[in-house]
Amino acid sequence: MGDQPFSPHELTAFVETLIEQLDVKFDQMSTQILNTMTQMSARVDALEAALQDIINGDTPTPGTPSGRE
Repeated sequence: MGDQPFSPHELTAFVETLIEQLDVKFDQMSTQILNTMTQMSARVDALEAALQDIINGDTPTPGTPSGRE
């Protein structure tokens, strides 16, 4: 089969293959997006915890011996 299907059977096979390829690519992109969102969520959670520690005075501020100026 060339670049252009000619018979209805060839056209059907071409479209089915194209849909399958698009489905696989969509699934891959969905997985990548969900993984990225999960990573971003974990980073935001860690940042929030670090900021809360700083606000509460639990973590010394760099440059000061006791964490307080």
